[in-house]
Amino acid sequence: CGRVTEALSFDVVQDSSVVENCKRALWPYADESEINGHKGCTGDAKLEGTPCGIFPLPAYLNISNLFAVITVHKVLSDPSDLQPYFKSSRREACDAKTKHEDIDLGKLRQNAGKASEQFGKFITPFAFGVVPLMHIIGNEAPKVPVSRAVQIPLFKFVSGRGSQCILDHILVMLYPRAESSVGKAASMTRGHALLVMRYFGFLGLHSIIEKKSSLARDRLVDFTGELQVKRNESELEGGKNAKVKCPILGENYILPPWRPEFVVEPTKFGGRNNPRHRPQGGSDGKETQTNMYAQEIASLPLEHFGSNDEATRGRSRSSRHDHVVTHTSFCNELICQPTILRRCPKKNIVIKIELREIQWSESLKVDIAVPVESSIHNTRRGPWLVREAFTSCALGASEPQFLDEFKIKLPLIL
Repeated sequence: CGRVTEALSFDVVQDSSVVENCKRALWPYADESEINGHKGCTGDAKLEGTPCGIFPLPAYLNISNLFAVITVHKVLSDPSDLQPYFKSSRREACDAKTKHEDIDLGKLRQNAGKASEQFGKFITPFAFGVVPLMHIIGNEAPKVPVSRAVQIPLFKFVSGRGSQCILDHILVMLYPRAESSVGKAASMTRGHALLVMRYFGFLGLHSIIEKKSSLARDRLVDFTGELQVKRNESELEGGKNAKVKCPILGENYILPPWRPEFVVEPTKFGGRNNPRHRPQGGSDGKETQTNMYAQEIASLPLEHFGSNDEATRGRSRSSRHDHVVTHTSFCNELICQPTILRRCPKKNIVIKIELREIQWSESLKVDIAVPVESSIHNTRRGPWLVREAFTSCALGASEPQFLDEFKIKLPLIL
């Protein structure tokens, strides 16, 4: 078991009052001048990511064994602020104080504002949702993109267990009778998540930006954040009535470019949206569809152990590298995944990630680890790259497990 793609991080905060109240958590890498500027911050700290991601399904993976997982995080705060999200037990349900109608939303938002000011950089997971990919896209390659919306119930995330509580829940979903031996199913929360998925099959990545659907995006940003593919509007206008010249035998003929309606170009700020330049869709102020972009999600190498059929059982034990998935393209990106912190007596731990360069100091006669320029992909609002990042906080766990991942852009010369 393991991840087959990197995670896509985004927030769902749209209420202007919540944005103003929790701006320190939404833009954790902005300084005071940017935070107190126009609508919370200015400059590249104003940039926002996208909730739309696209990922491949390699042929060596069985769709019936793949699951889409959603993890919900919240700014680090008092554990009592998480209780309104969870369902009460039968005994607590008899108490009138635990009824949903008695929840003071104003007080909770006030507490969220205070937590954002104090712990804006730190978040903690508290809920997750799981859905089998087979239930959404099926196992047949479509002739046209297939779009489906699925409502996923959210379950309580056990702090400090990392991905283990998610794996236990999946095993119980597959084998309900083996709950006592494989683990325990997670308890439900009060919420649901709506996931819209489009399956392109073998139609190609360009299908996501073809202007044939209301779900089409204006551009596709690669997983490095350095290049993007977008529609060539001028070519589309000029090529509507253009006729392809038929080659004549004996004459030189130059093949036309493949799909001239698309163009590849470098991105600005990692391809992120700038709300100051955002076109408005109407009087309601909603974001137009063309300003949304799709982010490519990188595949993660997963060791493939081969099949367990009769033909392979009699073979000798092969090398551990025989079934490792290899790639034909390489980029200077390092994905770091902290897993567990052992023998740590402290609780409520976070891990700080940063990239440093070892330099020799002539005056001190010693090697010094010097921080480099911003090189860590930012998963929150703000700049595309930051100098430091933090894992989610494992509340109350002495040997916490983490499920965070960090993508680091390495220097071209190592």
